[in-house]
Amino acid sequence: HQASIPALNLAHSSEQFKVVNTYANSKARLALVNGVCSNAICEYGINDIFGTSDTLATVKANALLWWSYLKKRGMRVFQTTLGPNMQSTDGFQTVGAQSILGTSTQHTIRQGFNQWLRAPASAGAGNSAILDAAGNLDGVFGAGEQVEAGERGDREEQEQVHHGEPAAEDGGGK
Repeated sequence: HQASIPALNLAHSSEQFKVVNTYANSKARLALVNGVCSNAICEYGINDIFGTSDTLATVKANALLWWSYLKKRGMRVFQTTLGPNMQSTDGFQTVGAQSILGTSTQHTIRQGFNQWLRAPASAGAGNSAILDAAGNLDGVFGAGEQVEAGERGDREEQEQVHHGEPAAEDGGGK
């Protein structure tokens, strides 16, 4: 009987989907999870957008590839939504000292990625991560919703976690 590991962080600071997807990086890291991890919570994405200004299509493609690597190891795979890239003059002690970093294009890409993550399968191919992932994504955690409430004004909707079908509050699903 192999001991279970409650948590294993496979990421490095400032890392991106496209870096971890390279053969050398993924082979060594994924060998660590074989048989010992049952769930993966992926928080990649923000550095792909703000670190190198990848397009939305590129970030999606890299996410789909990474999720497939994790799923092939028998794990349930979850992705978090991406919060805005922020800076603070007081160590994030107050809201007033915070400001958003990046260009409007980068924020549009981030919001598009989050919309893709949140969309139910019924949104169609190219518009829904759950559908596009072809079984390699088990769910989405709304990690950026608290800070995004002012962006969209629909906080109740943002706090829902979709698993491929509309939430009950949307008129159906699970």
